[in-house]
Amino acid sequence: MDRQHRTLVDMINRVHDLLTEGKTEEAMAFFKREVTLYVERHFSDEERFMREIGYPDLENHKKAHDQFRKLMLSLLAKMEGNVKEFRTGLALVLGWLYSHIMKVDKKYGEFYRGRS
Repeated sequence: MDRQHRTLVDMINRVHDLLTEGKTEEAMAFFKREVTLYVERHFSDEERFMREIGYPDLENHKKAHDQFRKLMLSLLAKMEGNVKEFRTGLALVLGWLYSHIMKVDKKYGEFYRGRS
Protein backbone atom coordinates (compact mmCIF):
# COMPACT_ATOMS: atom_id res chain seq x y z
CA MET A 1 0.00 0.00 0.00
CA ASP A 2 2.88 2.36 0.69
CA ARG A 3 4.04 1.99 -2.90
CA GLN A 4 0.56 2.92 -4.10
CA HIS A 5 0.54 5.92 -1.77
CA ARG A 6 3.83 7.09 -3.28
CA THR A 7 2.45 6.62 -6.79
CA LEU A 8 -0.60 8.67 -5.88
CA VAL A 9 1.54 11.49 -4.49
CA ASP A 10 3.69 11.35 -7.64
CA MET A 11 0.55 11.68 -9.76
CA ILE A 12 -0.62 14.72 -7.79
CA ASN A 13 2.87 16.20 -8.18
CA ARG A 14 2.59 15.60 -11.94
CA VAL A 15 -0.64 17.61 -11.98
CA HIS A 16 1.11 20.39 -10.07
CA ASP A 17 4.04 20.34 -12.51
CA LEU A 18 1.69 20.60 -15.48
CA LEU A 19 -0.04 23.57 -13.87
CA THR A 20 3.31 25.22 -13.19
CA GLU A 21 4.25 24.73 -16.84
CA GLY A 22 1.03 26.46 -17.88
CA LYS A 23 -0.49 23.23 -19.22
CA THR A 24 -3.78 23.65 -17.41
CA GLU A 25 -5.96 21.67 -19.82
CA GLU A 26 -3.49 18.78 -19.77
CA ALA A 27 -3.37 18.90 -15.96
CA MET A 28 -7.15 18.82 -15.74
CA ALA A 29 -7.39 15.94 -18.20
CA PHE A 30 -4.67 13.96 -16.41
CA PHE A 31 -6.37 14.50 -13.06
CA LYS A 32 -9.78 13.53 -14.36
CA ARG A 33 -8.57 10.51 -16.31
CA GLU A 34 -5.61 9.11 -14.39
CA VAL A 35 -5.76 10.31 -10.80
CA THR A 36 -9.43 9.53 -10.23
CA LEU A 37 -9.05 6.03 -11.69
CA TYR A 38 -5.94 5.38 -9.63
CA VAL A 39 -7.63 6.56 -6.42
CA GLU A 40 -10.51 4.16 -7.07
CA ARG A 41 -8.16 1.25 -7.73
CA HIS A 42 -6.12 2.10 -4.65
CA PHE A 43 -9.20 2.24 -2.41
CA SER A 44 -10.36 -1.14 -3.72
CA ASP A 45 -6.92 -2.68 -3.16
CA GLU A 46 -6.65 -1.15 0.29
CA GLU A 47 -10.10 -2.38 1.35
CA ARG A 48 -9.29 -5.89 0.08
CA PHE A 49 -6.00 -5.85 2.03
CA MET A 50 -7.77 -4.77 5.22
CA ARG A 51 -10.31 -7.59 4.78
CA GLU A 52 -7.47 -10.09 4.27
CA ILE A 53 -5.69 -9.06 7.47
CA GLY A 54 -8.90 -8.92 9.50
CA TYR A 55 -8.60 -5.20 10.22
CA PRO A 56 -11.27 -4.47 12.86
CA ASP A 57 -12.00 -0.88 11.73
CA LEU A 58 -12.55 -1.72 8.06
CA GLU A 59 -16.12 -0.44 7.94
CA ASN A 60 -15.19 3.01 9.26
CA HIS A 61 -12.23 3.16 6.91
CA LYS A 62 -14.47 2.21 3.99
CA LYS A 63 -16.91 4.97 5.02
CA ALA A 64 -14.07 7.49 4.77
CA HIS A 65 -13.29 6.20 1.27
CA ASP A 66 -16.95 6.46 0.31
CA GLN A 67 -17.09 10.06 1.56
CA PHE A 68 -14.02 10.87 -0.52
CA ARG A 69 -15.59 9.25 -3.58
CA LYS A 70 -18.60 11.57 -3.16
CA LEU A 71 -16.28 14.56 -2.72
CA MET A 72 -14.41 13.63 -5.91
CA LEU A 73 -17.62 13.35 -7.93
CA SER A 74 -18.76 16.74 -6.66
CA LEU A 75 -15.38 18.33 -7.37
CA LEU A 76 -15.14 16.82 -10.85
CA ALA A 77 -18.50 18.34 -11.75
CA LYS A 78 -17.40 21.78 -10.49
CA MET A 79 -13.95 21.53 -12.08
CA GLU A 80 -15.17 20.95 -15.61
CA GLY A 81 -13.63 23.78 -17.60
CA ASN A 82 -13.17 25.98 -14.54
CA VAL A 83 -9.50 26.54 -13.69
CA LYS A 84 -10.18 28.26 -10.37
CA GLU A 85 -12.44 25.42 -9.21
CA PHE A 86 -9.87 22.92 -10.44
CA ARG A 87 -7.11 24.47 -8.34
CA THR A 88 -9.40 24.67 -5.30
CA GLY A 89 -10.51 21.08 -5.81
CA LEU A 90 -6.95 19.90 -6.25
CA ALA A 91 -5.97 21.51 -2.94
CA LEU A 92 -8.92 19.80 -1.21
CA VAL A 93 -8.00 16.43 -2.69
CA LEU A 94 -4.36 16.77 -1.75
CA GLY A 95 -5.22 17.83 1.80
CA TRP A 96 -7.68 14.98 2.25
CA LEU A 97 -5.29 12.37 0.87
CA TYR A 98 -2.38 13.58 2.97
CA SER A 99 -4.45 13.57 6.14
CA HIS A 100 -5.99 10.20 5.33
CA ILE A 101 -2.66 8.52 4.56
CA MET A 102 -0.83 9.99 7.54
CA LYS A 103 -3.58 9.41 10.12
CA VAL A 104 -6.16 6.86 9.04
CA ASP A 105 -4.08 4.55 6.84
CA LYS A 106 -1.33 4.48 9.44
CA LYS A 107 -3.70 2.66 11.79
CA TYR A 108 -4.10 -0.41 9.61
CA GLY A 109 -0.34 -0.46 9.02
CA GLU A 110 0.25 -0.53 12.77
CA PHE A 111 -2.40 -3.24 13.14
CA TYR A 112 -0.72 -5.33 10.44
CA ARG A 113 2.76 -4.95 11.93
CA GLY A 114 1.43 -5.72 15.42
CA ARG A 115 -0.09 -9.03 14.40
CA SER A 116 3.02 -10.34 12.64
